[in-house]
Amino acid sequence: MKFRLLTLVISLLLMTNFLQAQESLVKGTVSENGTGEPLPGVNVLIKGTSVGTTTDFNGEFSLTVGEGSTLSFSYIGYKTQDVEVGTQTSFDISLEVDAEQLEEVVVTAFGMERESKALGYAVQEVKGDDLAVAKEPSVINGLSGKVSGVQITKTAGGAGGSSRVVIRGNNSLTGSNQPLYIVDGVPIDNSSFYNTGSYWDGGVDYGDGIGDINPDDIESLSVLKGPAAAALYGSRAAGGVILITTKKGKNRNGKLTVEYNGNFTFENPLVLPNFQNEYGLGRDGVIPAAEEIRSQQNSQSSWGPRMQGQTYTDWTGNESQYTAQPDNVKDFFNTGTTMMNSIAVGGGDEKANFRLSYANLKNEGMVPTSTFERNSVGLRGSMKKGILTVDSKVNYFNVKGYNRAYMAETMENPMFTFINMGRSVRTQDLKNNTMRDGEHFNFSNNQFLMNPYYALEKAPNWDEKNRVLGFVSAKFDIMEGLSFQARTGLDHWTHDRFRTSPKGAEGTVYRPAGRLEKDAFNVTEQNTDFIFNFKKDFSSDLSLSAIAGANFLHQNVVYTNTLAGALVERDWYSFNNADGGTATRENITEKKVHSVFGSANIGYKNVLFLDLTARNDWSSALPNQSFFYPSVTGAFAFSELLDVDESIFTFGKVRASWAKVGKDTDPYSTSLAYSIITQDVINGQPAGAIGTITNRGDITSVSVIDPNLLPEITTSWEIGADLKFLNNRIGLDVTYYSGISENQVIPVPLPNTAGAQSIVVNQGSMKNSGIELMLTANAIQKGSFNWDITANFTKNTNELVSLYEEVGLDELLLNQSARGEVRILAQTGKPYGQIVGRQLVRDASGNPQFNAETGEDGLTVYTPQFEEDKELGNITPDFMLGLSNRFSYKNFVMNVVLDAKIGGDMFSYTNYNLHRNGHHQTTADQRNAGGVNVSVDGSVQKIDTQAYYDAIGNSAVADAFVQDASYVKLREVSFGYKLPTSLTQKVYIQGATISFIGRNLALLYSGVDGIDPESLVSRGMLGIEYAAIPSSASYGFNLNLKF
Repeated sequence: MKFRLLTLVISLLLMTNFLQAQESLVKGTVSENGTGEPLPGVNVLIKGTSVGTTTDFNGEFSLTVGEGSTLSFSYIGYKTQDVEVGTQTSFDISLEVDAEQLEEVVVTAFGMERESKALGYAVQEVKGDDLAVAKEPSVINGLSGKVSGVQITKTAGGAGGSSRVVIRGNNSLTGSNQPLYIVDGVPIDNSSFYNTGSYWDGGVDYGDGIGDINPDDIESLSVLKGPAAAALYGSRAAGGVILITTKKGKNRNGKLTVEYNGNFTFENPLVLPNFQNEYGLGRDGVIPAAEEIRSQQNSQSSWGPRMQGQTYTDWTGNESQYTAQPDNVKDFFNTGTTMMNSIAVGGGDEKANFRLSYANLKNEGMVPTSTFERNSVGLRGSMKKGILTVDSKVNYFNVKGYNRAYMAETMENPMFTFINMGRSVRTQDLKNNTMRDGEHFNFSNNQFLMNPYYALEKAPNWDEKNRVLGFVSAKFDIMEGLSFQARTGLDHWTHDRFRTSPKGAEGTVYRPAGRLEKDAFNVTEQNTDFIFNFKKDFSSDLSLSAIAGANFLHQNVVYTNTLAGALVERDWYSFNNADGGTATRENITEKKVHSVFGSANIGYKNVLFLDLTARNDWSSALPNQSFFYPSVTGAFAFSELLDVDESIFTFGKVRASWAKVGKDTDPYSTSLAYSIITQDVINGQPAGAIGTITNRGDITSVSVIDPNLLPEITTSWEIGADLKFLNNRIGLDVTYYSGISENQVIPVPLPNTAGAQSIVVNQGSMKNSGIELMLTANAIQKGSFNWDITANFTKNTNELVSLYEEVGLDELLLNQSARGEVRILAQTGKPYGQIVGRQLVRDASGNPQFNAETGEDGLTVYTPQFEEDKELGNITPDFMLGLSNRFSYKNFVMNVVLDAKIGGDMFSYTNYNLHRNGHHQTTADQRNAGGVNVSVDGSVQKIDTQAYYDAIGNSAVADAFVQDASYVKLREVSFGYKLPTSLTQKVYIQGATISFIGRNLALLYSGVDGIDPESLVSRGMLGIEYAAIPSSASYGFNLNLKF
């Protein structure tokens, strides 16, 4: 018996030792396939058991396992991977992104997270990481080419300039067509008050609200394209909604994380006008005499002889060589630089988290002395205790600009000077001769032109903006499935802008006595929400989620203008230096909107989904204050009912929606309105030192407002389908939409006896319809190499259905060029933005028809034959394309984005002026060919090129310069390498990636000669390019470090 017991004990001990010999400690790292980023929190289980662990912050794990075991690695958003242990003790696991899981949840109205397959409308989401490498100073510009249905156009305002964003076409004739921006559930103010003025006083683009947001703070960005997606926002949602979710601290088991992201880029002009370099300044083929060389006609023209090194007296009074200056415009511009640095510290556990960030942007622009700087600090924190969850955030922004670029026809705009400058003028002479005898000195004595170097030194502009943006939210989990949230958000900013004109300088026809002007804005927007949220599964087949709430909006704007219209001392810009004191005017506007809203989302068997929403707004800006905005959407995930091979057809959904949204009017727009001159003018042009002056502040027109004015209403429907194939390797999202915007707010002219010039009424309707396609494909997936493609296609058709035919009004002026060469109109039966102007009459061979008469001096005078008010083009594009490519191989990642807009037209005043003055290459080619063919009394003959363009310019015939605004751009390139963790961890860095980056690197195709077709004077001035500062191509490096 004792022997048997001893034998059993020995056997058990031997068995234990044997079993222990079969167990081993395995270690490893789990990272994302393609990027190599470590994945913390990955579940690592011994398959078939509950034994396991999770990866740490560095993606590392260790676990004791038995020989022959299988490890299962699972993580939300990634495909589960099983690995047999065998005799291996070290593992390097790479998890693949599961596109189906990632697309399951998207952010929708009021920050609600919804399953994408349950949505009956189109939403497209872009991750913050896709915007944070080759990033733009303004995050919204980073969307170009990445989202279907969205047209984004930057102004020529440089790093701090504004952008025009239109979703699914223009739907308002006189109101803003821009979307509503929501940051973390709270609307923000995107105003750009008095940004650029008119063509005569081009002014400065001071940017917009969305441009303040730090790109590195963004977690994701969702575009709610149609009214159905945005209906819960009521009277602010007709232009669509862009939802921005910012980053917050994550559960790292109490550990801190630190992340640094830095960009350094160089900027050079993307494209410059097509100048000729054969003929120099002068007229009639003659070099002007010394006493005539600075006259307006001679100095602004390049109709002189061929430049062959002739000796002549130049505009500085020095003997010089009459030679070509091919780089005299290029040499003016510097290589700009932009540095964007951000650092964020975050951490948290299961109960609380925080994230603190700081970002700095410094830009030295291509225009000499132009600088822009933005500093931002953000703090976000959340805490959960019992039934209460508190979330709060505050951001502070400080933005400063100095010598931001002036635009259009203003003396301070260097491009306006350059398109009026002879081709033999040297840049160095301009730089070295800004003054003569204590006065401004320029190559031309034209008082509407200024030496650009003098303007930058003596007529600076500067501005500073301070902004606070934040919210506080408290959420109470009342019971299972029912919660209540109270949230208040604040957007408050002040902006001081200073503009100057030098006293007594030749060329300052606008302000001969000098000027210092300050515009001060104090803007506050406060939104408060109270929201009940209910969610319940009544059975395995039926589910309901619903919200009901109220919103209270309060907007307040205080605008103060202070003007010193004359200065005592030169070059001292202070209101203490005002000659005769200062004039001050103030304007205060206030608006309140109270709203109630609700939605019900019903799901049946996780296949059928029905959404109902309703919102009612009461606006203080309208006498009829109550307006109702409903929507209904449905989705059918039909693939759930099909017995098909998922490796062929993986998922299918059809959807449909109908909605009604509005566009509220501005405060006090229902009161009697006076148009007040905002600058001194002479006969409709800017005032100078001579002539009869109509003073700033004079009333020029009176508008009567219909006291029953209503908001503009957009009613829209859409249908679409989401299809996925080959285990989600190919996806197709297609949408067709149609909408009509009625109750257009327009001014209607009144007879002189009415005592007012116009009445503002609700009349007219405009229709938009179109198709959007998004194709995603994992084109190649072989080993460590992946090639992913995302393609977007958009075609929008627009028509002004009606205006106010009862009173004979069938067109509305939207915009016009400075001297009336072209007008941009809304015309009934036509797409938005008809370009109308004079058009040359041509013979059957296309030759322009001219009249020839003998002048008093015995010389032949030619005048063109033309027709008035001809349709020359339309600003609306035919379609837009975007193509994004992502290539990844081990630790290398490359992204390439192409962006195209095909169709649509624009009037290029730059090219018009270059031809008029003989500066364009075409004029040299025509001179070399002996002149321009024209038809005179049925006979084709060549006339002198200068005479031809003199006649064209004097008659303001500009049809040849309404050009195809199509373009194809290499919008974005990044090529990055993630350093191996084994190297970086030795210096306490958990992850390091360095990337070459570039934006707007090439204009692969342009329908506009020598001009970026995206050039605009401002985001509100459509279809006209006017002496635009060249857009930039940028290239540089990005460094991302994680600690």
